[in-house]
Amino acid sequence: MARQRIALLGGHGGRSGVPRHIHQLCNLLSDRADITVFSDINEGGYDFTADLNVDHVIIPGLSTTLNPARLARVWWSFCAALDTHDPFDVLWAHARLSLPMARRFVRKAPIPPRLIATYHGSPFAGRSTPQFALARKVERDGLTKSLPHDLVFLSQTDRATFTGLPLNRHTVHEIANCSDLGALPPLRPPLHPTVVMTTRASHQKNLCAAARIFGQLPNNYRLILRGTDTDTFVRSQFMRILGDDICQRITFGGPVSDVRPDLVAADCYLLTSHYEGLSIGALEAFEAGLPVVMPQIGGAHEFSAHHPQSAIIDPRRPLQSAEALHKLVSTFRDNRTLHVVHNRAAWSRNFHPSIWAINITTLLNARSGR
Repeated sequence: MARQRIALLGGHGGRSGVPRHIHQLCNLLSDRADITVFSDINEGGYDFTADLNVDHVIIPGLSTTLNPARLARVWWSFCAALDTHDPFDVLWAHARLSLPMARRFVRKAPIPPRLIATYHGSPFAGRSTPQFALARKVERDGLTKSLPHDLVFLSQTDRATFTGLPLNRHTVHEIANCSDLGALPPLRPPLHPTVVMTTRASHQKNLCAAARIFGQLPNNYRLILRGTDTDTFVRSQFMRILGDDICQRITFGGPVSDVRPDLVAADCYLLTSHYEGLSIGALEAFEAGLPVVMPQIGGAHEFSAHHPQSAIIDPRRPLQSAEALHKLVSTFRDNRTLHVVHNRAAWSRNFHPSIWAINITTLLNARSGR
C-alpha cells in the first residue's frame, strides 16, 4: 500500500497543546506516512520536527486574527505553501485559523484531499457574547458550505457545544488526548507542599485566578510555574496581585522542554483556564501520579471520572478553590508513594498512548464523510 501524504496544520509556533499533539501524531505516523507540518514561525513548539526529520513549512501569520488585511495575506501564503507541496492525501487542521483556510482550500482543489479537523477545545468557550455569536456563525457557515469531512472532538463536553449546528453532513469522532512522558526521574518529595503549573501567558489560561488561589493557600506552600513568558510577563502579573513576599515562594521558571523533573517534585497540578479541550498538561500530571485541580471546562468530566485524586473548582472563588486543593495535597502527602501508584494505574487504563494510537489509526483507516 502506498504511503499516505499527510499535512498537519498548526498555528502559533510556541509551546502549547497543539504542537504537543502534532508531535504525538508525528511519532505515531512518521513510519507509515510522509508528513509535512505547517505552522506560524517556530518559537520552540515545533523543534521536534528537526529531531524526527519531518518537513516543517512556516506560514508567517498562521495564528488566530480578525484583521482582514492580515487574513488575506495569510490565505495567499497558505495556498502557495500547500500548492508547492501538493498533492496531499490528508489535510489535518489543528488550529483555529488553519481550519477555515483548509476548508476553503479543499473546496477549490481539483482533486480534494480528505479533510480532518481536530477541535482543541470548543471554539465558542471563554468568549464574550459578540465573540460567541461570531464564532458560532463562522463555524455554522464552515460546516454548511464545506465538503463532508471528519470532525474530532476531545470530549463529550466540547461536542455538546455544537448542538444545533449541521454536524450530520460530516463524520464525528470523539478521541480523548493522551500523554506520553515515558520514564520518570526518581520521585523527589518536596519539603513544603508544592503546586506546579505548565502554562503560558494568555487570556485563556486565566493566570490571575491562579495567583489569587495561591494567595489563599497556607504560607508554607510553594508554586512552580513553567511555560512561555512565565518568567517575564506572568511574573509581573503575580507581583502586582500578590506582592513580593508571597512571590518569594514561587518559581517563575520560563519555558522548558522537559517537565518531568518539576512534576516529580510537586504535590499537585493546578489548571485555571477559561477553556481547554482535554489538557495535555493535566494528563501529563496524571501520568506522573499527581492530584489535579481544574475548572469545569472541556474534558473535565471525563478526566475527573477517571482520576482518583482530582477536584473541579470554580476559579472565581479563590478561597474555596484553595481549600479543595489543600485537602487533596494533604491526603496525597500522607502516603505519596501509594497514591502515585494508584493514580498512574488509573491513567494507564484510560489515557495511555496505546489507547490513543488505536483510535487515531481507526480514524485514518475509516472512510471519510457521509
